[in-house]
Amino acid sequence: MKNKLKKILLSLFTIIALVILVAGATKASWDDNTTIADNSFTSGNADLDLWDGDSWEDTISTFSDLNIYPGWTKDFTFYIKNNSTANIPLDITVELNSLDGDTDLRENLNLEFIWDGGSVGPQSLSWWKANNWSLGSLNKGIQRTYTARFILLDTAGVELQALSVNFTVFLNGTQAIE
Repeated sequence: MKNKLKKILLSLFTIIALVILVAGATKASWDDNTTIADNSFTSGNADLDLWDGDSWEDTISTFSDLNIYPGWTKDFTFYIKNNSTANIPLDITVELNSLDGDTDLRENLNLEFIWDGGSVGPQSLSWWKANNWSLGSLNKGIQRTYTARFILLDTAGVELQALSVNFTVFLNGTQAIE
């Protein structure tokens, strides 16, 4: 009986070994791989620029005058361009930063922005310091002419003589959400 059990076990192991070999032999097949290589994405940028008379720049100095008086008005023309590398429209907002100088002059000197198709103001420099406002949208590669009109109110009194104000106009271009 022992021999019979040995023969049965030996037969069983032989069958299992054959099954493993046959399964391994049938699993072998030809195959090939392909690759999608060198994948890369680079984000573009938003770039709002100002014309300085020679080239497009991030900063220009334009608004300045001496000896203003009640009823004085002066227009300053400047140009803004959407020089973004990405094909995105930019919503442009304007605000005044670092407004320094006499409070009475800040209240009596008004500023208005004018462009083809729109205008904002006139409002006092103090108002512009506290608020930002839209100057419209520009698509990539488009430039627009703007006029900044300054007006010293004709009701300004003698207390405004020999005073000054200093400020920075900050323009912000933000991707327009469509």
